[in-house]
Amino acid sequence: MPATLRSHLIALQSAVHSAPEAIFYRKLKSCPPSPPQWDRISYSQFYLHVQKAASYWTEILNARGIKKGDVVAAWLLGMSYDDVVVVFGLSLAGFIPQLISLRLTNSDVVTQLLIKGESKAVIHETSYGNIMLSVDIPVFSNVTAEAIDDLNIPPRQFDIAETHGREDRAFIFHTSGSTSGSPKLVPNRYGWIDGLWPKAKACWSSCSDEGQDILPCIGSICHVGQMFLVLSAFQRSACIVQPTSLPYSPSEFQTMIRDCGVNRLYVFSPILSRYVQLAKTDASVLQSMKSLRQVLYTGLPLAEEDATWAFKQGIKLLNMFGSTECGPLLSSSAHADPAAGLKALPGTAYRFVPIDENDRSPERLLELVVLETSSDIPDKSLLEPDGTYRTGDLFSRVSRGLYISRGRNDDWIKSLNSLRCDTKSLEENVRATCSDLILDCVVVGNERASPALFVEPRISMDFTELSQLIIDRIRPFHSRLYLHERITNSNLVLIVEAGTLPRTATKGNIRRRQVEHDFKDRLDTVYASVSRL
Repeated sequence: MPATLRSHLIALQSAVHSAPEAIFYRKLKSCPPSPPQWDRISYSQFYLHVQKAASYWTEILNARGIKKGDVVAAWLLGMSYDDVVVVFGLSLAGFIPQLISLRLTNSDVVTQLLIKGESKAVIHETSYGNIMLSVDIPVFSNVTAEAIDDLNIPPRQFDIAETHGREDRAFIFHTSGSTSGSPKLVPNRYGWIDGLWPKAKACWSSCSDEGQDILPCIGSICHVGQMFLVLSAFQRSACIVQPTSLPYSPSEFQTMIRDCGVNRLYVFSPILSRYVQLAKTDASVLQSMKSLRQVLYTGLPLAEEDATWAFKQGIKLLNMFGSTECGPLLSSSAHADPAAGLKALPGTAYRFVPIDENDRSPERLLELVVLETSSDIPDKSLLEPDGTYRTGDLFSRVSRGLYISRGRNDDWIKSLNSLRCDTKSLEENVRATCSDLILDCVVVGNERASPALFVEPRISMDFTELSQLIIDRIRPFHSRLYLHERITNSNLVLIVEAGTLPRTATKGNIRRRQVEHDFKDRLDTVYASVSRL
């Protein structure tokens, strides 16, 4: 008989049994302009709320003919305690949660995702009001844990140790960027979750400090990054603190340390970079960061000079490289300069394949390929015919078993929050809708809040008027995208004279990274002005 897979629910139950009164969640009870304050929710309270939510949604959904094993979508902001409760409540009840971020605001795109995911119902953010979806499935507003408590519904008995196959789907996520106007479905297998625990342990550096580990959210529970944080918390009976917003400010970060006892940090590298820059001139920020048991960063590589400076100051850094499809893949070594390189996490099986077989140089680029035997191999719907998964992520080898990230081999950039954006589809839409207006264009915005568009014009027109005309034409396409992928402000359409943008010598392609470099000052000014609007 095959061994029982360690699921997210088994891990939760273990945490409840080992530390029932430990605090699981610091739930916001006041927000700006008032100073933030937090309630305490213990593991036993959370588990009871999950059981009651499972009982409630079983009754509601069964009444509509929706049964155990069906997919039920949760279209949520994903930051609140109640969002976490409904996700785990649906899972405990035996449904497969399809997690859709509220950053996707276009109902037509959400409808497509519901159809692709074969969802039988959708539960949406309570603040979203009445939503219109062109799909004939029941639509429900999420119900708070407190409201379910008031209904006095007796919790049903659910079999947490129920046997699941490695290929059975536990959740359905979506890529954080859109391909041709729609995100890609990423089913999350029970086998993937079972393989997560050794990786989570390796990423969570141990320390001699006594007391509970406490850390803020990294994002929405609808994204793999926050799900990984929550499951890691179960493994350690750790506490998660809900910030007022993401990214949270350095002052709120220090408030969470003071008022909630935050002693660890999982953060995207563009945000960490801001903290590091501030720490170089603000002794209090530096001291706050040095006081942490660990600062794990992910998303994009931290600038080597920032990583080395922070390491030398005694900040306990760990660089983790991951993806929506695979979760954590590589990490730096604990107590070592993260700039030294990344190594594969336990239980994984990868191959680093040269993208140019003729390149024999030590710095040659290698694509990370996940092998079929790896614990984090994604769902079979995402695999190549040979059973491998090609990540598209490029690395160079610095020594045996150690690699440095060298970006991607495609046309994606990553936003300020490390969410992905497909620049190629944006550029193709501009060319399709504005061919009479432009000669060429390029989308930039790596580590920015939103993308920006550089245009070389075909016609003679006032640049301000041309920018607005382009915005008007691309608006229908952008309304279908995630918020972080959209270009909706004409200030982010930058017109330059024909022939200005740097190009490759052979094919004449616009060099995206070089544009970002050459026009950095102009981009800094534009993004600063847009953020003030």
